[in-house]
Amino acid sequence: MVEQRSSPRRRYLVCVIWILSVTAAVLLIGYLPTRSLGGREAVKAMFAGCSVSLVASVLGGLPIALAPEGGKSGLQAILASTALRFLVVLVLALAAALSGAFEPVPLLTWMGLSYVACLVVDTRFAVAAAREV
Repeated sequence: MVEQRSSPRRRYLVCVIWILSVTAAVLLIGYLPTRSLGGREAVKAMFAGCSVSLVASVLGGLPIALAPEGGKSGLQAILASTALRFLVVLVLALAAALSGAFEPVPLLTWMGLSYVACLVVDTRFAVAAAREV
């Protein structure tokens, strides 16, 4: 039996679907407690925080998906992915926090929680790519 390998781009698409699903689950789980503890403004901040993590995870996977298969470039893509994800979160978090449009505590709380949840998916994607190297 011949083992079929999926392309990096196909794995990336599956990763994006998982990131969207995990972010939706985090939002569903957190909606009621956030609404009851902080009101509408806290929910708005929760959505913004989760969106920052979602964008960072989706963009962070691009270096892996676009890297040529095999060799040293695959490992460099994993490092570039990690750096890009962190840079995107840093820039968007600063922009959101300094904008004054969101409550800072729920914004940063949900940004951190959703980042960790998406990091699980990102790590699985990177590990799968590393196995291909």
